[in-house]
Amino acid sequence: NYRKAISALQEYEAKYPAGQNMAKAYYYIAESNRLLGNKETACDYYWKVMEKRDESVIETSALNYSRLSYEMQRYSDAFKGYDYLYKNAKFAVNKDIALNGLMKSAFFGKDFNNAILYAEMMKKEKGSDKDKVREADYIIAKSYLGTSRRDAAFSIFKTLAQKPSTDEGAEASYMLIQDCYDRGDFDKVKGKVYSFAEKAPNQSYWLAKSFIVLGDSFMEEDNIVQAKATYESVKSGYSPSSGTADEILDLVMDRLNKLSKIK
Repeated sequence: NYRKAISALQEYEAKYPAGQNMAKAYYYIAESNRLLGNKETACDYYWKVMEKRDESVIETSALNYSRLSYEMQRYSDAFKGYDYLYKNAKFAVNKDIALNGLMKSAFFGKDFNNAILYAEMMKKEKGSDKDKVREADYIIAKSYLGTSRRDAAFSIFKTLAQKPSTDEGAEASYMLIQDCYDRGDFDKVKGKVYSFAEKAPNQSYWLAKSFIVLGDSFMEEDNIVQAKATYESVKSGYSPSSGTADEILDLVMDRLNKLSKIK
């Protein structure tokens, strides 16, 4: 009974605020709140445990604090927690989790310089793990974009796009297609889209976005018939892989509505 446990432990906290078992009391208050879904309160108590530095519960507290903060999209707090875990972890698996968490928390928190720093560390530590290295390269490339280092970013995207059936490679393929469109190189758009479709039929989302760019390219060339056919093919053939709605069909319908007004 987690609520009763919390009540009893908080009574202990009130009576013995400097008690020798206070860190463990904080830990079980945090755990009980986590299991009840009270993420914010759980984080508050995990942090109290971390401040007490009780070796028996400090590592699990740092891990749970970081994970919950990340789940709540409190990326600066998650970064702080993973940094604490990285510096204090005794178990190698938690050290790995912390490094990965530092990289992702920095990236999603738009702390791009630290994202690059920890992604490079990830690559050095996980050089034989192709999935980890690819994910780190993706974060480095996106972080370069976030810090206006476009040429460096697209150099990595070109490498990632060599594996278009992976999530990172699929997005990189789309980024290269969009770049060709932005430069007005519509022939390259066509070639890259058709090649992408042939090599990565499993990547429905990024393929759909790429075919929308293809339709936009036809529009730029005043090939209205082909543009409409391309948009219609996405409309009729696309369904979100996650089963939840995304922006693809809205993008397509917006373009088709504009086409319907062209005489």
